[in-house]
Amino acid sequence: MQIITVNNENFDEMVRKGKTFLYFTADFSPFAKAMEPVYAAFLERAADYDVKVAHLPLTQNITLGQRLQIKELPCMLVYRDGMRVDTCTGIVTLERYENMLKFY
Repeated sequence: MQIITVNNENFDEMVRKGKTFLYFTADFSPFAKAMEPVYAAFLERAADYDVKVAHLPLTQNITLGQRLQIKELPCMLVYRDGMRVDTCTGIVTLERYENMLKFY
């Protein structure tokens, strides 16, 4: 796993090759706060995979959030070779995130 920094300017380059997981969150979202332990466990599991992961606070990435039409938090977007292949929003289980790692 590789932790990356993604913003509106480098988004296309960062998701162009390989598997990329973008996790949008915000401090004001109670659902995002509730998902923090699940996301931390996801990072531990992702360490065993050849993926890139970016944690994106929505308040610091408003333009990219609008571009990607983020409407609910938290939001995990999965890209494979530049194409969005999955979107997962709200409260989910660690198993759902693990399945995304395995499937894509």
